[in-house]
Amino acid sequence: MTTDPQSRETFPLTDLQAGYLVGSSRLIELGGFRPTMYVELDVVDFDPERARAAVDRLIDRHEHLRTVVLADGGQRVLPDPGVKPFPLAVTDLTHLSPAERETALREVRERLAEQGVDPTGWPLFEVVAQRLRRHRWRLHLAMSLLLLDSGSTRHLLGEWWQLYQDARTALPPVARTFRESIRDLVAWQDSEPYREHWRYWERRLDDLPDAPQLPLAGPLAGIDPVRLIRRVCRLSAAEWDLFCAAARRHRVLPPTALLQVFAEVLGGWATQPRFCLNVLHQNLPALHPELSGVVGQLSATLPLEVDLGTGEDFWERARQVQRQLWRDMAHSDVTAVRITRELAARRGWTSRAALPYVFNSMLAPRRPAGPALGRPVCRQVDSHLRTPQVLVDNQLQDAPDGGVDCIWDVVDDAFPAGLAEAAFAAYERTLRALVETGTAPEPVPPAHRAMVARDNAPAGPP
Repeated sequence: MTTDPQSRETFPLTDLQAGYLVGSSRLIELGGFRPTMYVELDVVDFDPERARAAVDRLIDRHEHLRTVVLADGGQRVLPDPGVKPFPLAVTDLTHLSPAERETALREVRERLAEQGVDPTGWPLFEVVAQRLRRHRWRLHLAMSLLLLDSGSTRHLLGEWWQLYQDARTALPPVARTFRESIRDLVAWQDSEPYREHWRYWERRLDDLPDAPQLPLAGPLAGIDPVRLIRRVCRLSAAEWDLFCAAARRHRVLPPTALLQVFAEVLGGWATQPRFCLNVLHQNLPALHPELSGVVGQLSATLPLEVDLGTGEDFWERARQVQRQLWRDMAHSDVTAVRITRELAARRGWTSRAALPYVFNSMLAPRRPAGPALGRPVCRQVDSHLRTPQVLVDNQLQDAPDGGVDCIWDVVDDAFPAGLAEAAFAAYERTLRALVETGTAPEPVPPAHRAMVARDNAPAGPP
């Protein structure tokens, strides 16, 4: 493979990448750590050498997997020589006692999940394979969030699996690179169509509400270290089918219905019913078809206005949010990062996180079930997503059984004792009610109203 001399040149970070990089600074509220995705898997009959060779093929195939991020901003693709073989770390724990094996597993888990991946080094992803018994392995995967979005991750995992099964597999040629795409997107921002998208947001700036104001335990700048606690509510395949059917009866897309559940629960504790959520999306390939098939961090965010003071019931409010989301998505070339920068310039610069309540649907398009693949038996043991400048990160992920995992990653230390648990319990209760009856209960039971009023009592600036 010949090396493109331009691959040595620096190209810009996307707004989301820049936001992640800034958020890793300790000077930023709710920051001070590396944005990282971590997954831990139990695997049967894993072959580390075949796995390593398949990764090397992907590094040959996708120059973006040779990317490093520069500490002062920008990113660069490393030339081919020197980046292979991929450093897949393999350790044999079969000779250890059960207690020693658990210690070895925990040490790797804590290092990768807590320390994260340095985006200024290479590679921006790390894999550790630990052999537990003759046929059983534990895989630890960590990736900098500056590298790939969820769609790109799925795409690369699919290609990796094909190459792992058969190293002779011929994959279709790669038509375009992330580097080329970002340079084109930067040039697009000087165009009149992009300026029209900006005018859409500019007209709304003075009226855009802030993030929901939930009770806080104290100043957010005092939280160190920032730890996100994961809570998961799984809807089985049958429950997800019932939820989707209820949503479609009311002319609401299922992910939008889940977005509305998140908004309603936050609104139960918020001081005002009108606020903005931070919606992570992968809409750029839809607006720019030439990006289809490009792997990289092409996700972006937009500030979605929610008003729980209007609409007769849950489904009417969900339809209102859906209409607003569709309007905003048509102008999603302008990211929430740029919008919040402009808002900060108008309303006063601060180090606080502007939109710390995030909704992120990572659900893949539903497809008919295909033939079973003869892959190694695999079971997810643990997972973490560490995102800076976030208080609550609501993620939707496909579950192995065809259902959906509805995940909250919460900075529990930011809220009064018990609030995170109560809010997630309300979220789960609402989901179950929508599955069972198609109607949503009050997010905050009457017995909890006194607690909400107490927690929302003024306690000084956050």
